[in-house]
Amino acid sequence: MSTKVGRLFRRPADVENFTPDGWVGGLPFELRFDYTYDGIMRSVEDSYLRLGIPQIDILFIHDLDEQFHSDPAELERHRTDLLTSGWRALEELKADGSVRAIGAGLNAIGAISRKVWVRGTVAVTHLTLVILASYILFSNGIV
Repeated sequence: MSTKVGRLFRRPADVENFTPDGWVGGLPFELRFDYTYDGIMRSVEDSYLRLGIPQIDILFIHDLDEQFHSDPAELERHRTDLLTSGWRALEELKADGSVRAIGAGLNAIGAISRKVWVRGTVAVTHLTLVILASYILFSNGIV
C-alpha cells in the first residue's frame, strides 16, 4: 500500500461558499502543501486513519515540482523544508518500520534535480521515483 506526503487538507473556513480546486470528485477540503517534519508526520497519521492500516509500503513525496509550485521561490522554500526538516521525518518512519520505502511522485523528468535528492554530501539511495508521463502515450497515439 502506498500513500503520499506533502499535501495536507483542512476544513474550509467558509464551508457554504467553498469550491474545491479543479479536481473532479475532489474532497471538500482546503489544500496546503507542507514538506516539514510536522507536515509529513501529520500526513502519515492521516493516511493511517483514512486507510485503516498500521504500516505503509511506499511513502511518496508528492508534487515537489514546477507543475504545482510554479513560483520558483515557493518551490525552493518547499525543497528547503524537505531537506532541512521533512527528511528527518522520512528517516525516522523508515528506521522504525512504519514505512518500508520512500519515493517521489513527480510530474516531469526535469523535476529530478540533484539539489533536491542530495542531503549534505550524501546522495539519497534507493529512492523510488514515479514520474507522470502521460504525454508519451498521447503523443504516440497509444491513448
